[in-house]
Amino acid sequence: MEETTLDAIPRISWVDLRKNLESKTPFEALSPLATCLIRVREYSPFIANVSHSGHRVREELEMNMLIEEQERLCEEDVGVDRFLDAFPIQIIALDSRYEYDVNRPRKHAVYLKPFESWGKKVWRNPPRPEELEFSLEKYDDYHEIVEFVVESIQKMFGSTLVLDLHSYNYRRSAQSSVKTPFPTFDLVLSEEDKKEHQSTIDFLSTQLKTISTPEGPATVLENAVFQKDGAIAERLQAFFPDVLTLPIEIKKIYMEEKTGVFHEEVLESLRSSLNEIFPKVFSHFRKQTS
Repeated sequence: MEETTLDAIPRISWVDLRKNLESKTPFEALSPLATCLIRVREYSPFIANVSHSGHRVREELEMNMLIEEQERLCEEDVGVDRFLDAFPIQIIALDSRYEYDVNRPRKHAVYLKPFESWGKKVWRNPPRPEELEFSLEKYDDYHEIVEFVVESIQKMFGSTLVLDLHSYNYRRSAQSSVKTPFPTFDLVLSEEDKKEHQSTIDFLSTQLKTISTPEGPATVLENAVFQKDGAIAERLQAFFPDVLTLPIEIKKIYMEEKTGVFHEEVLESLRSSLNEIFPKVFSHFRKQTS
């Protein structure tokens, strides 16, 4: 997301956030520490969370980074925020996972060792304690926003669907242990998800398979590339049993994964298809849980 766009969006205080949610007022704002963009177009039990699409790094930290800006794009979920048109409620990360990773446990949120960051050394020198503390404050800001919004919506509507959208690399040798061909969409599920929401999962899978891609019809697998161990899904599932939090990993067929350069025609086609599918999934989920 362009900085010039973000500069025009105000930060919201916790007081005003509560007021807006309680009065069901649509709004667009940055979180108190500007870690994420919160966009509420209408009040409905369908939320998109995109935790790795951010690219910003605080200047004082970026100066201490060994990893180049272009290298960061390889692991960031650049472009996923462009697939959210259908969602009435959106929460979009703005900071790079190389500053702090909101989808890892708090104590591992900052990549201090190469084994935590795909073998790459991130820092010339370890961040100072005060720098780490502020990064973790931003980590907390993001989680508090996600959990507060989800809790508020769940109280309004009961059963709620949170799609936790990510993208994944499929060309690097580090993932060679995964059986190919890699799926277009990897649904990251727990046994509890399947037990409680099999109908919605099956419907989503069927709908996704209708999408045409440069590789042919989209393929959908479950837990083929990742397991359900992300901090956001784990916390939401633990705190809100009436909420289905479903991580979806999208294969980076719409971009060059090493450079972050988009294949615009593929991206727009995928965006259009998802924009048609998600409302159908919302309707199905509501019927199944009403």
